Amino acid sequence: MVGMKEYHRPKTVKEAVELLKRHGKKAKLIAGGTDVMVLLRAEKVTPEHLVSINAIPALRKLTFTAKAGLSIGPLVTYSDLLERAVVCEHYPILAQAAGLIGARQVQNVGTIVGNLCHASPSADMGPPLLALDAQVEISGPAGARTLPLQKFFVGPNQTALRAGEMVTAVLVPPPARASGSCFLKHGLRGQLEIAMVSAGVSLTMRNGAVARARIALGAVAPVPMRAEKAEKLLTGQPFSDGLCREAAASAAKECKPITDFRCSAEYRREMVEVFTRRALQQAAKVAQAG
Repeated sequence: MVGMKEYHRPKTVKEAVELLKRHGKKAKLIAGGTDVMVLLRAEKVTPEHLVSINAIPALRKLTFTAKAGLSIGPLVTYSDLLERAVVCEHYPILAQAAGLIGARQVQNVGTIVGNLCHASPSADMGPPLLALDAQVEISGPAGARTLPLQKFFVGPNQTALRAGEMVTAVLVPPPARASGSCFLKHGLRGQLEIAMVSAGVSLTMRNGAVARARIALGAVAPVPMRAEKAEKLLTGQPFSDGLCREAAASAAKECKPITDFRCSAEYRREMVEVFTRRALQQAAKVAQAG
């Protein structure tokens, strides 16, 4: 690999942070490697130091409690999400998204945190985790801090990580009663392809009305985004087909799609409305049944 001088395997988070701080922009962190290796081969990144966190067992933890919710370590893979009953039961939206990422080989090694840190506008795990109000736990030279995922994405392939920092967990609140969620994705040649549009929705119902609404979109803005105006339209209102269509239309107006080789901005905007409406309908069906 061009420019590569040293491969590091720290045994603790502290060692990893020290390496990142010491080598600065010359260092690149790697976990599953499904994104990083592609960038290295294409010479889009040319680090002198590759810092692998695969020798830190604590980062493989995937834990859930009814009080604290879900904690996803940076070495947790898509397959881990798919195979854990607690995820499929309490956070089906995450299992839905993980099952639509690449082939089985990618799911076995690719990590949720790696997907977030790559910060692609079309990152599949961004919308479902935004819809669940997830936070990222970060460790760095100045200590630990926690940041809402919505503030973590700052631009295409850019995050709020500071020099020497790394994500040590994604924290997802426990699910509320009478809640439902859904993730839908529209790809170029099928669902396993890079998303042209994706929508993650989470709804909580109370007495027939929407008590909480989250609508998150992927591949239609510089970063995975929340459609907050659409959320406000839903909140406090009895769920109906008309309200659902109104919220979906609002989400389509809020997004900021571009035209690229996959499709036009106009097509993306139309698909946002379609997929947001479908996701809302499915999420509401589950929430109402609960």
